[in-house]
Amino acid sequence: MSTNYPSLAQVTLLEQLPQFFNPSYYVQQNADVLAAVSKGYFTSPWQHFLQYGQYENRAPDSFFNPTQYLINNPDVLAAVANGTVQSAYLHFIQYGIAEDRNDGNFTGSFNDAAYLLANPDVQAAVTKGYFINGYQHWLEYGQFEGRAAYSTTGALITPTTGGQTYTLTTNIDNIVATGSNNTIVGTVVGLASPNSTLNPGDAINGGGGTNTLKIIDTAGNGANSNDLAGVTLTNVQVISLQNASNNTAAIDLTLYPSVSKVIALNTANNKTDSFTSLASGAQVVASGAGTGTGTFVNFAYTTATTAVSVGVDGGANGVTFTSTNGTETAATISSTGATNGTTAAPDIFNLTNNGNGGLKTLTVNAASNLVANLNNADYAATAALTVTGVASNVTLGSTTGAQTEFKTITASGLTVGGLTITADATVLTSFTGGTGNDTLTLNGVLAAGSTINLGAGNNTLLGTTAVATSTSTTINGGGTSGTNTVSSGLINAGNAGQ
Repeated sequence: MSTNYPSLAQVTLLEQLPQFFNPSYYVQQNADVLAAVSKGYFTSPWQHFLQYGQYENRAPDSFFNPTQYLINNPDVLAAVANGTVQSAYLHFIQYGIAEDRNDGNFTGSFNDAAYLLANPDVQAAVTKGYFINGYQHWLEYGQFEGRAAYSTTGALITPTTGGQTYTLTTNIDNIVATGSNNTIVGTVVGLASPNSTLNPGDAINGGGGTNTLKIIDTAGNGANSNDLAGVTLTNVQVISLQNASNNTAAIDLTLYPSVSKVIALNTANNKTDSFTSLASGAQVVASGAGTGTGTFVNFAYTTATTAVSVGVDGGANGVTFTSTNGTETAATISSTGATNGTTAAPDIFNLTNNGNGGLKTLTVNAASNLVANLNNADYAATAALTVTGVASNVTLGSTTGAQTEFKTITASGLTVGGLTITADATVLTSFTGGTGNDTLTLNGVLAAGSTINLGAGNNTLLGTTAVATSTSTTINGGGTSGTNTVSSGLINAGNAGQ
């Protein structure tokens, strides 16, 4: 991502304005402006917009909708009508961004808190004054970097400033995309098939921004095959693989270290997607409601890595992730879009090579609801779990037993919902719930000195074995809001008054 940001103190308002103006889009939508510029009446499309277009509510780019902005914000409409504010566009730049007002293309307001929570580098940049808030960053950078953003209603905000779509042919293609955020689509029908459009010899230059190569594989040539064999990629950051075959579809990324994200898209049930030789830091995602029970996503990094990042998106249910190499000590799971996982088909995460017990931290960033099972063999005895996001519920279980094995569990970063989890009480020393309704089930004896803070909401603490009678063991309902339910077996003389 970009980090060479100008300080707001060094940027005047008029210097900021063109950052939200697309001259190509403007003349495409306004033939009269194109003619006027061609005849020399204006030096540029920007000059026309500055002098006339903004007052005529002409859209400066494909993202900002001035007419809808005024409809959504009647106070701004009144201010423009009485001359207090010159135009919808100027209000959006001067005030709307700072106030997280929607730009006319989504409902609710921009969820700045969630965006900053999911992007600590952006939070740091805001703190340093490079941006007014997370919304400004997303408008200028984040949407082009593929960063997810949500409104306060929980809806995913889809950028409308995306680039073009290029479709490969059965011939040898040399694609040089223009603009940014482009998508190139190719099919693999079979090895050396004349019907494939992604072929050895193809050369693809994605252009600027974050560009995606979408591969539709109907052949599935096995784990030792490579859909990118002989293909030259430049400026392609995302590989999306849709496995519509009856076999394993595989991609070897040895020659493509710039690929920072791979997506298993709508992969058919009981099929496997294999991604090998990933660059360090690359994210592995399963996406789409078509991705269902029995879908397997195997991945391996070029070199042993200490951090792994995986994600589920848009209603991916019953997906099993398996890391086949690495020395992971930290892992991140992201949940975006529609609810991912169900009680009958939870998503499963095997995040270390052969369950080597090396993970010391797991962070779950849940912008949407998630039901998932974790592999206890992945985690060290002192492992810490942190859950954040705006999901209404995150449910975490185990693939290897009835309980998870974390020393500390912190869900205070769940700013809307709560966490449902079963924990090994003999291991757990600290639990902090989320803002919503948490359910914590304890298996075993909770040791003296442990702390259970249920947080806000209507919470439930379950268990059959009493905690130690020491008063140093704390069970805290988390304040005065909400109603807490505690199993009678967990109450004894040492903690009854807490």
